[in-house]
Amino acid sequence: MDRRLEKPYGRAWFVVMILAPGNFIDPTCAKASPLLPILQDLVSSSNERITRKIREYNDALASGDSLKIAEQGYQLGKAYMGVGEQLVAQKYFIQALRIWESRRGWESMSKIYLRLAEYHIRLKHEREAFENARLAMHFAKLGGVRHNLMGANVVMGGAFALHSEMKGSNKAYGDSSDYHYNEALGLALALGNPVDIANLYSLYGPGLNEADRIKHVSNLKKANVIFTREKLVTEIITTRNRLADAYLNVHNTALAKQWLQQARYVMDTSRFHSFELRSNLLKSSATLCEQMANYKQALAYYKDYHDLAAKALTEDREGAVSRLSVEYETEKKAAMLASQKKELALQAENLKSQKWLTRLAMILSLSAIGFGGVFYWLYRKYRRTSNQNQLLVAEQNHRVKNNLQQITSLLSLQSNRMQDDSAGKQVLEESLLRIHAVSLVHQRLYDGNQPVQVDLAEYIPRLAASVFKIFGMESFQPQYLVEKIWLHADQAASFGLILNEMMTNACKYALPHQQEPSLMISCVQQGESIVFEMKDNGPGFSYESVKKGFGLQLIAVLAGRLKAELSASKEGNHFTLVFEP
Repeated sequence: MDRRLEKPYGRAWFVVMILAPGNFIDPTCAKASPLLPILQDLVSSSNERITRKIREYNDALASGDSLKIAEQGYQLGKAYMGVGEQLVAQKYFIQALRIWESRRGWESMSKIYLRLAEYHIRLKHEREAFENARLAMHFAKLGGVRHNLMGANVVMGGAFALHSEMKGSNKAYGDSSDYHYNEALGLALALGNPVDIANLYSLYGPGLNEADRIKHVSNLKKANVIFTREKLVTEIITTRNRLADAYLNVHNTALAKQWLQQARYVMDTSRFHSFELRSNLLKSSATLCEQMANYKQALAYYKDYHDLAAKALTEDREGAVSRLSVEYETEKKAAMLASQKKELALQAENLKSQKWLTRLAMILSLSAIGFGGVFYWLYRKYRRTSNQNQLLVAEQNHRVKNNLQQITSLLSLQSNRMQDDSAGKQVLEESLLRIHAVSLVHQRLYDGNQPVQVDLAEYIPRLAASVFKIFGMESFQPQYLVEKIWLHADQAASFGLILNEMMTNACKYALPHQQEPSLMISCVQQGESIVFEMKDNGPGFSYESVKKGFGLQLIAVLAGRLKAELSASKEGNHFTLVFEP
């Protein structure tokens, strides 16, 4: 496992960094030499690293890139963890977590929960350790990154190991811990990263029995081989120091001294400075001198160890004050940037609203144009269909009119061959008038602009003139009171036949017997009804005595078709017809 992998308490190499680096040791229990300059270098290096990370975090804030802010906040939190300021580290971890939660950054969220689980494992917060380890596992599975899943298994194993330790080496929890470590090791072997594999070999603790201790030493030796091959100084020193501690646990001072010498050799030749490593080597050297009965030298190591720890705390406190100052400036900048960001957000929201309204207006305009085009197309199509239908109806009316004219012509020829006083000729002439009344309807339909409606203001005078012409009364002028009323063709035909019968009766029996004949024809609209009246100054007749005649019977039948109310005066010279169009 590389340095990104989280390391659980009790079986990993993250130890709470509360002690300062000790003197550079001599495992032969020689006198320790002062290491204050090295300690100062280490503290200075830590402060410089945090200062650099704060600067990078400020740059991220200035950029306004939330993902960059989250990543730099995470890195700054890691830097604070490196100097033991866990609470400050948690602040930046939580901040980064909130950003990644909004972006569904499962992989990054898994890394945060790994760090939080590590923190609670160090402080032995059992419940919090389990919760954060569980979340690390959950988001690692969602992210689908096997390396994160490996780390999640490590912290879950650390949480179970912590629980086992606090509950008195509970075997069930110990087995669960081993299960998760084995899962992590399986993933490391599948990934094929030798550093991950070596780190996981070094996770297994010494255990309670001899078999566990043998396995622990064997795993550490495997890890040492890999770290040596990969030339990882920190891991080499740590692993060899642990091997020395493993042998010190069984009082094998010879092998313990051998591994401490090897660790010292790497430390010396690499000139590597690490607080934690020097502290561990110093404590192991004190234990070795103690087991070798060199109590005076062991006490010297412990004294130097605690003196340096006190000095480290002083230096770290001064560094903390410096970091607080930087932190204060960072907070000021963050507040200023937050204010600017809020203002920019409002401007962006306004711009977004304007863009949305513009897009909406464009969509509505395009929709209106589209609907307008569709409606225009439908209108054109309707006009074409309407014109075609109108032409068809006009053609139909024309053909009906022509057919009626042919019938009229045939009847006229037949009538001309009859004697003038014959009854048959009179019947033919009356039939001709009736056919002409219907023909005139279709002629008006064909000649007018309305293919199915007739204007009574034109139709009534034309029909009356035709009847007067048949009876040789072309010069007679009746009185008309006819409004412009449109009547459907079916009703107009029935109405024309009724008018024809009434006009025929007037021309045959009323007007010829008067020195000054007069005829009044009225057709007006009253509400929803049409009121037709016809009155002459003839002698009249008894309506009851002649109502069985063909003409009046025809009028009665046609009035029934119109659903009209027909009334006549007792003298028989005043007819009224009321019907609805």
